[in-house]
Amino acid sequence: MDRSQTEEGEEREYQAELRRLAIVSSGLPVETRDRMRLAALEKRPQVKGLEQARRAAQEVLAQKLAWLTLTGPCGTGKTHLAIGMGWEWLGLGRHCR
Repeated sequence: MDRSQTEEGEEREYQAELRRLAIVSSGLPVETRDRMRLAALEKRPQVKGLEQARRAAQEVLAQKLAWLTLTGPCGTGKTHLAIGMGWEWLGLGRHCR
């Protein structure tokens, strides 16, 4: 293995460790990684505004510095939206809390 391959391997390991630390520091439950994504948010006809909230969340993700306040009664998708946005941010190489 030549020097450049060694350096590339070390860089990959370093980037993987940074991703791991970002996930840990985010506080996101690891078990939600696959099932609580924005794309996985089920349509619920009984919840008014859910699709608009998903679109708003996607718009917020495109911003450099973003804040979003989610309000509403229990069972309307706030937690799913928040966790889904967190995973999206991490996937973009950004940090969330």
